[in-house]
Amino acid sequence: MKSDPDMRRQSMSYEVYKQVYPDGFPLDIWLAELRRLTYKDMMDYYREHIKSRPVTIAIMGNPKKMDLRQLREKYGSVKWVMRNSLFIDDFSHRHLSAPPQ
Repeated sequence: MKSDPDMRRQSMSYEVYKQVYPDGFPLDIWLAELRRLTYKDMMDYYREHIKSRPVTIAIMGNPKKMDLRQLREKYGSVKWVMRNSLFIDDFSHRHLSAPPQ
């Protein structure tokens, strides 16, 4: 029988969500809150929390298919990060939290 790493990952994700959201994932609550947002709400949030602050842009893909010189000219320095340092299969490093109420 072939083991499927994606299925193992999904089952581990499910276990993490059960611990963080014991009463079930609150998607319906989040969607209701999103539907109530207005354009003004979003712009106010942007002005208060994002505007004029440093930004990190992550670009994933094959660097051979990108114009790296153009990226540097437009965005500044480029830091290379290896895939295995971004994606952790060890769920002991859980950083999930419940949404704000």
